[in-house]
Amino acid sequence: MASSSPLTNIGLLSLVVLIGSWLTGTVGKLLPLVILIAVAVLGSMMSADSTSTADLAVEIAKGKKLIIVDVRTDDEVKAKPPNPGSIHIPIAEFNDRMSEVPEGPIIVHCAVGMRAKRAGNALRAAGRKPVMNVTDRDAAKKAAREAEELAKKM
Repeated sequence: MASSSPLTNIGLLSLVVLIGSWLTGTVGKLLPLVILIAVAVLGSMMSADSTSTADLAVEIAKGKKLIIVDVRTDDEVKAKPPNPGSIHIPIAEFNDRMSEVPEGPIIVHCAVGMRAKRAGNALRAAGRKPVMNVTDRDAAKKAAREAEELAKKM
């Protein structure tokens, strides 16, 4: 499945908003539909090609270690330290250092989600699965906890 670039997605979102603005000026009742479309576009930007905590749990239940990869910049990590045990590879270095990510189920995060998506897509393109993209370190910690708890029940 081909993934579109963030710029393409942002362009699509802008088009949806522009059309929505025009439509709401003439037919105000369409605003809820425009909002729904915009939310769907944003959701697809963040979750396309991602995996679920259940997918991670299946691999954990098989005895594989869960890997958390933090692709924030060095300055971001200094300001807000990484989760214990996570691997920090700044997104600018990710393609060159991707081989440092051990085998196993992977959660990738940054500070907002777009860089995590890029890193997750690179991992998937290299044949790594399952890979879950999340928005930030707190979401990574929560997803890891949920996947590990679910794995215990399997």
